[in-house]
Amino acid sequence: MLRLIAAGLSDAAIADQLHLALTTAERTCTRIFAKLDLHPSQHFDRRVLAVLVLLREG
Repeated sequence: MLRLIAAGLSDAAIADQLHLALTTAERTCTRIFAKLDLHPSQHFDRRVLAVLVLLREG
């Protein structure tokens, strides 16, 4: 799912591509952010930070 986030897909597009309910995709994205210790912030975009983690750690 993180690769789909990196490709720029929205939660709705990810849900559609993976044949999931939107709420399932949203919850999974939220869990990924939590696992990466990326909390909501007004200053940073968690999606971008998650992609940076993916690029760094491969």
